[in-house]
Amino acid sequence: MPDKTQPESSLANLVREMFESEQHDQYDRPYMVCNIAYWFGASIHCSWMLLFFLLGIRTLGLLNIFSTLLFGLLIWLNKRGYRPLTVTLAILEVVLHQVSAVILIGWNTGFQYYLVLVLMLPFLILRGHLWLNFALAFLATCSYLYLDFAWRQAQPVHDLSPFIVQCFNVSNIVAVAANITIWTHYSTLTADGALLEAQKERQKTETLLCNILPVTIVERLKSENSVIADSFESVTVLFADIVNFTQLAEKLPPYELVALLNQLFSLYDDLCENYQLEKIKTLGDAYMVAAGLPEPRQDHALAMASFALEMLKAVELVNASTSYSLKIRIGMHTGPVTAGVIGKQKFIYDLWGDTVNLASRMQSLGEADRIHMTKQTSDLLAECFDVEPRGKIAVKGKGEMATYWLNAAKPSHRALQKIS
Repeated sequence: MPDKTQPESSLANLVREMFESEQHDQYDRPYMVCNIAYWFGASIHCSWMLLFFLLGIRTLGLLNIFSTLLFGLLIWLNKRGYRPLTVTLAILEVVLHQVSAVILIGWNTGFQYYLVLVLMLPFLILRGHLWLNFALAFLATCSYLYLDFAWRQAQPVHDLSPFIVQCFNVSNIVAVAANITIWTHYSTLTADGALLEAQKERQKTETLLCNILPVTIVERLKSENSVIADSFESVTVLFADIVNFTQLAEKLPPYELVALLNQLFSLYDDLCENYQLEKIKTLGDAYMVAAGLPEPRQDHALAMASFALEMLKAVELVNASTSYSLKIRIGMHTGPVTAGVIGKQKFIYDLWGDTVNLASRMQSLGEADRIHMTKQTSDLLAECFDVEPRGKIAVKGKGEMATYWLNAAKPSHRALQKIS
């Protein structure tokens, strides 16, 4: 029995490629091009059939009947996805036809020039069939060389008048030149179209990346291969959470729940953009934002405070447009953080450090529809905002801490006018 573990020979690969079927639809470019070429081939051979019978060259007339029928078969096979087979048969037909024409009516009729056209066609139509393309090009080259050495000076089988020979020569040169021009133009359009699509896809990818990561981080990812990690001395971090969201989620259908979160978080996203803050992530009904990174800014606490007050107004807008009575808790803390990108596929720009933990604690220990913050943040806001001491509370891992409420912005403050 034959050893099935042995790799296929090059000849076996060529044969397999010829007879394999390819998936296509009616808008598939190679399919459409082949269809046009085969219809054109059938039409031109039908015309030549009549012409050669009129000239009394019965052999070429019969050959053109065969060629016309063959191209009709190629149209049928092409619709069923047998593109490698149809292209191979078409090339073989062209080679046979041109060799026969030169032998029968002479080199000066110019039929051999179609063999030059054959050299390029497989590479333009058959993508991914390199060996088959080279084999067809080699066949066309050998056929041209055979005619050049053996029949350039030889006497043809049929003698035609010089006028008819010259008409054949001119028409064939024009036809081949026109085909080369059209196919080259088609190839250029295809390449330009592919390049344009690649550019569009790259732009979509970059846009998506910029929606996930900060723009400056995206630029660094494109130019750096190392791990992206940065330290920031002073950043304000905010956490917001919907009060009693778990109970609400149990009552709502999935679509309404997601639509509600999307409506609220979309307003938050717009506010982030307005105040030039960096949305870090959402986790369930929790929303995390940072100010002062990846590009440091001196007014990060002021910007975050203004954003937090606007978040409360956003909740009121959602409640006014729905039948819900949502309430949120907001917590803020200012301090140093480490920021970087983690992951390979679903990567994220994230923050680490005690500042993040304290901001989360401020949120969880806060009250509904109030903005809870540490002394570090309060000290940065006291000049521009109405800050109310809450007193000392027990914070896990920190013991007793003095915390504060952010109530409102002081009117007509210059620092806040610059931010808004």
